Amino acid sequence: KVTARTIYDAAWHKAVALGGFDALFINEHEHVTEGGRTSVFVREKPQGPWLTPPLSAGVLPGVMRSAILADPTMNAREANLTINQVMSANEIMLCNALRGMIPAHL
Repeated sequence: KVTARTIYDAAWHKAVALGGFDALFINEHEHVTEGGRTSVFVREKPQGPWLTPPLSAGVLPGVMRSAILADPTMNAREANLTINQVMSANEIMLCNALRGMIPAHL
C-alpha cells in the first residue's frame, strides 16, 4: 500500500462508486492479502478464530491488525486465505486504525 498507493486508492474508490467500502487484493499465490485501506479478517465457523493473512503474504502490519492479533479475547491468528475461504467465510471483518472494525460481506 505504501509503494503502490495509487493502485490501492483507485481500487477502493471504484468499490465505493459501486456501493461498497473497499476492494480486496490477492497476491501471486492467489491468496487474499488486504483491502485498499483495510486489513482483512475472516471467521470460517461461528465462534472460531479470526484469521488474517500473514505478513509474508505481502500485507502491511497495520496498527489495528496488530492490536487484534495481540488481544487474546479476539482469538485471532495469521493464516494464508484462499479466495474460496473468504467467499465462504461465516464472517468477514475489515479494519483500520481510523474506522476500527467493520463487518463486511461480499
